[in-house]
Amino acid sequence: MLHSSLQASVRLGVYILVATFVVGCVRTAIYRGAGTESLPPTAVATLENNYPASLGGVNIIEVDGKHRGFGFFREYQLTPGTHTLMYEFTRYGWVLDKGNRVDLKFEVEPGRHYEIKYSLRETTFNKGVFDTWIEDMPTGRRVSVRTASSEQSARSQGKEK
Repeated sequence: MLHSSLQASVRLGVYILVATFVVGCVRTAIYRGAGTESLPPTAVATLENNYPASLGGVNIIEVDGKHRGFGFFREYQLTPGTHTLMYEFTRYGWVLDKGNRVDLKFEVEPGRHYEIKYSLRETTFNKGVFDTWIEDMPTGRRVSVRTASSEQSARSQGKEK
């Protein structure tokens, strides 16, 4: 009797832990860039990442030179002005072209909605040529410029960060 009661308690505890983990992973947070809290909602721009690393896509690592924090962010709220994202590309849980992190620089206008997009041409298993850009959602116009990241530039010059 005691043995089956203990098993039931352990089983319940495991179910609660798994449920908590699943709910935590499914929930996506909103990244709020510096200065957005003091602006009215109409002045804040939104960048959507509908291809996050958790689904095999774009893993945004830094926003404006600062680590963006932990968690799954599908929405980034940004102040108007110039912003830079450092990212890497993942596919099937693997980081493609590890170490070749890329910067996207783009200009944000108040109240606009943007989306990060990508294309991938796989060359071999888990290797590929990819391109990533940011589009103004209503117009479909590309608004970003891709540049080599400072980390990659330092390596190519023989300097370590």
